[in-house]
Amino acid sequence: MRLLLTLAIAMVLATGCAKKDGEGAAGGEAAQVDTSTPEGLGKAIFAEYKAGTEQMMAILKDHPDAATVKPKVEELEKKTIEKMVELGKKRQALPEGDRGKVDMTLFDQMGQLDPNWMSVANAASAHYAGTDAELGAKISGFNVITQYASFELLKKQKPEEAKRLGIE
Repeated sequence: MRLLLTLAIAMVLATGCAKKDGEGAAGGEAAQVDTSTPEGLGKAIFAEYKAGTEQMMAILKDHPDAATVKPKVEELEKKTIEKMVELGKKRQALPEGDRGKVDMTLFDQMGQLDPNWMSVANAASAHYAGTDAELGAKISGFNVITQYASFELLKKQKPEEAKRLGIE
């Protein structure tokens, strides 16, 4: 059951979306969410993801040159990862059943994302990949950045990153 839930979340994230320009992932909506319950924690993870995708869409608008975009994408990725890991520590401290509630809440929230997110991210990733493969990969990888809040998933999908972040 747990594996199926994890796979379902990964599938939604792999085909996910976003909404209009919004506040940054460093605070914004997630800072206003009560993370003392599993449901609240799931909503906070989603709020950070949503804010990040909104910022990414704003950064990528009109496909500015790679030299302009890359530092902005890297900074957004760094800040979002920091927030996801912070929220992931709270998630990890919960009993397994409550972690499942966090994941289900996150999954349930995904329908609130702007359906343009994937098309914007895919088009930008393809656009920049020809001149800067690393930038293209960062844009594409942002779609599944919530894995940084699920340490089990991060350790399976990006073991080097988990180790770098001290997630053992």
